[in-house]
Amino acid sequence: MRPVINAVLHPPIRLFPLRASLSGYSVSLFRRDVHAATLVSMVAFIQGMTCAFIAGLPIQYGLASATIASIVGGAFSGSKVLVIGPTNAIAILALSTMASLDLTPEQRAAAIPALLLMTGIILLAASWFRIANLTQYISRSVVVAYLTGAATLIAASQIQHILGFEVPDSGILLDTVVQTAKLIPHTYWPSVTVAAITLAVFAVFQLRIAKIPASVAAFAIGCVAAAIFERSGYPLGRAAEAIPPLIPGEGLEISFDLISRLSRIPLALALLSFLEASITGKTNAATTGGRFDGNQHMYALGLSNLASAFFSGMPVSGSFTRSRLNLARGAASPVAAILGGVFCGAIFLAARPLIPMVTSTVLAAVAIGIITTLYNRHTLTVIMRSSRSDGIVLVVTLGACCFLPLDAALYIGAGLSIVFFLKKVGVPELVEYAFNTEGQLAEMPSATRRPEPDISIVHVEGDLFFGAAEIFLDQARRVFEDPNLKVIVLRMKNAHHLDATCAMAIRQLLEFATKSDRHVIVSGAHRQIFRVFKNSGLLDLIGRRNFFMDVPSNPTLSTRNALKRAQELLGQKKANIRIYVDPAKQKKEAGNEP
Repeated sequence: MRPVINAVLHPPIRLFPLRASLSGYSVSLFRRDVHAATLVSMVAFIQGMTCAFIAGLPIQYGLASATIASIVGGAFSGSKVLVIGPTNAIAILALSTMASLDLTPEQRAAAIPALLLMTGIILLAASWFRIANLTQYISRSVVVAYLTGAATLIAASQIQHILGFEVPDSGILLDTVVQTAKLIPHTYWPSVTVAAITLAVFAVFQLRIAKIPASVAAFAIGCVAAAIFERSGYPLGRAAEAIPPLIPGEGLEISFDLISRLSRIPLALALLSFLEASITGKTNAATTGGRFDGNQHMYALGLSNLASAFFSGMPVSGSFTRSRLNLARGAASPVAAILGGVFCGAIFLAARPLIPMVTSTVLAAVAIGIITTLYNRHTLTVIMRSSRSDGIVLVVTLGACCFLPLDAALYIGAGLSIVFFLKKVGVPELVEYAFNTEGQLAEMPSATRRPEPDISIVHVEGDLFFGAAEIFLDQARRVFEDPNLKVIVLRMKNAHHLDATCAMAIRQLLEFATKSDRHVIVSGAHRQIFRVFKNSGLLDLIGRRNFFMDVPSNPTLSTRNALKRAQELLGQKKANIRIYVDPAKQKKEAGNEP
């Protein structure tokens, strides 16, 4: 209970990091932030519309989040360049999960505020209890596979708008492709032409004209092309209807039935939101030389999602595109992200009467152009060639993205990644030591019988968490199979992460030793081992006289004392003990000395 209380009273985050960022703030820094925010806000405006369109939500949902989340994220992330807002990956996850619930567009829009509220609470609680550190056990392969699968699903779901017809949202890649293929004979060629122009402009600016963001140029020229076609008598589908006034708190209705229906979605949104933001944050930190604080980023994401819930927004994450643009434009402080949100809101208000004129064809083409940046052939090649486990995680996650809703694919990928991690670290190494014919302490070959069968030292090395408990217990019992063995010394200097499951396994081992008239002694224990033994009652069971703490200044002292105690238990009160450690093990232990 005490760790929980300490976590609540002493969170690992800065509640108001903006105060430190504003210390020493100057006019010159403000100018740099304004310079960066101007272009970032234009990109945010277009991507806000695009993300809402991808998610199957009203356009204003994306614009509201692009405005509010950028302001809140800038104020609480503590990062100079991170821009929080809607992203393609989070948008398609929202579409896929909502489609799997069979909600109508009206029900989907009504459910989003509750979904954001739940997601924000999960992220806030996770940041408060340092959960961000645990996501390092989810390999990069999962994120890369998900982003690749998400990009493919985005392209598949937007093709219908380019071809000029509508396909029901299923949220599953294979089904979307099949349904689209059936309607290809109904292709509307004016729509295809406008999309081709938009994509061509995007490609030219992406590859040749870096000063102007490709999405801004493609959107502007695409809208002009669409207007020309419509004036020529070729109507195109609209991406939005009239934009209603933005009223804080409107539509925020919570019911237990709604929470029950949405229960499996917020965790996936929270997980993806942080994984995507962490990639962005780590990349920015590597470029700027700063430090990535995962819990602080998670805190900002939680507040941003909560704020979006109250302003009729959509799920948000750390935008890689806008953050990199913010960095490239010379952002000097988090004020740049805040100003970017303010400017985006101003553009939203000014362009509000014109937004209903935007065609679905142009937004779909811009969306496809943007998601091409999610494909990274080099990264995919590296993952496939690096290790067998990474390749399996990548292939399985990608396969799941094809046949299942994206939240299920994300869970499968994350779960498989953790399974491989546990498999790698979950095998503690028990190395048995005994006295050889020369009277020296040495590692004993497995094929050699104990020269001194009464006392044996077992080095327990590795992680002793729940995943290793059964393996540890089985290996220890094998050591106990020798009928001549009377005392076993568990040297735990290099044992780590002992938890309740493994503590109970050690209790079973002690009970087994007692029943077979044998003794167990622990030596080389560090503070974490001692704390678990004391709190779990193992210390009382084994006896304080049979428990020896590690002495950093003399690494072999605890084992020497343990051997004296062992000989005392055997009835040998006097003993001349010389302790020698195998050179390889000695070098390993020396590297672990504090």
